[in-house]
Amino acid sequence: MKNQLAALEGVNASHVFTEPVSPELVHIGYGPLADDCITYIRYSMPNDIALGERWREQLPLTILRVRDPDHTQAAVSPFEISAHEQKEANFDEHQLENDLLTLVNAVKVHWGQTEKDNSAPFRSLSAWVDLIGQHFLGYDGSPSLDEDEFDSDDLPGGPMNCLGDSQDSDYQISSGTYYLDDDQVIAVVGTLGTETGNATYTSLSVNWFPELVGVLNRDNTVLEKSAQKSKKALSDEELYTKFYVYYFARDCSGLYPWCQEISRTEAPRGDTIKILQRNDINPGSKPGPGPHKILNPIAIELDGRQGMRPDK
Repeated sequence: MKNQLAALEGVNASHVFTEPVSPELVHIGYGPLADDCITYIRYSMPNDIALGERWREQLPLTILRVRDPDHTQAAVSPFEISAHEQKEANFDEHQLENDLLTLVNAVKVHWGQTEKDNSAPFRSLSAWVDLIGQHFLGYDGSPSLDEDEFDSDDLPGGPMNCLGDSQDSDYQISSGTYYLDDDQVIAVVGTLGTETGNATYTSLSVNWFPELVGVLNRDNTVLEKSAQKSKKALSDEELYTKFYVYYFARDCSGLYPWCQEISRTEAPRGDTIKILQRNDINPGSKPGPGPHKILNPIAIELDGRQGMRPDK
C-alpha cells in the first residue's frame, strides 16, 4: 500500500509512514466497540526556528484510511504484533563511572561543601517504574476489573502500560525532591549522551511537584562544555566533553552560563521540584539507549546563600 501511495503524482515515498496495528491488540473497525488510536509526533529542536514555527502553524500532515476495493490478500491479511527492537547502546557509560564520581567530588570541593551528605543518584525509570513493560494490552481476553480478583500478574501481555509507551527514550528521575526557597542550588552532574554516542538528543527537565508539571527544559546544546571548569579532576582532561555540570536555583548569580533560574511562577514558594534526564534515540537504531549501559546522573544539593558561592 505504501508503494501504491508513493506512485501517486507528487507523493514522495520517504514521506509516507505506515504504522501497523494488530487486531490481536486492539479492536479495529467502524463501530462503537472499535478502539480509538492516536499517533503523536514529538517536535523538538528544528534546524531553523522560523521554518519550524511555520511548519507548526501549517502542518503538512494528512492521515488517510485506505481500503483496497479489490479485497486482495494483502489488504485482508492483518498485521501481526510488532516485535520491539531491544534497547541497546553504542557505548557502555560505566567505563566513565569513576570519572563521574570524581567530578561530583570536584563540584563539592569547588563549593567548599564536601562534608555534607548532599548528593544522590537519579533513578532509571525504565528499571524502576518499567515504562516500557509489556503490560495491560492483551493478546486475547480481558482482565477482570473486580478489585477483589484483580492481579496484575494475570494480565495477558501487550506492548504498553498505564504510564505510556516510551520506546524512543530512556529516562532517569532525581531520587531527591528539592526545595529552592532557602537559597538551595541544585547541581546535576551526568554524562552527555549526545557526546558518548548513545543519544541524538539529551535534556534535563525541571518538573514541579507534587503536580508533576514540566516547567522548563535544558537540552544538550545548552549542556555542552558545562563541565570544563572541573576537567582537571578527570583521568583525562579531554573527557570533560562527555559530561555536564548544570545548576538550577532561584538565583543563578555567579553561575552563568551553566545555570537556569526557576521562578516562583514556574514552581511556587513552598513547593518542590524533581529533575529528569531524557536520552532520545540511540544513533543507528529506532529506540532510545538501553538503561543497562547508561550512567544515572547525580544531583548535589548545595547551600547557595550569599558568601557560600564560589568566587569563580
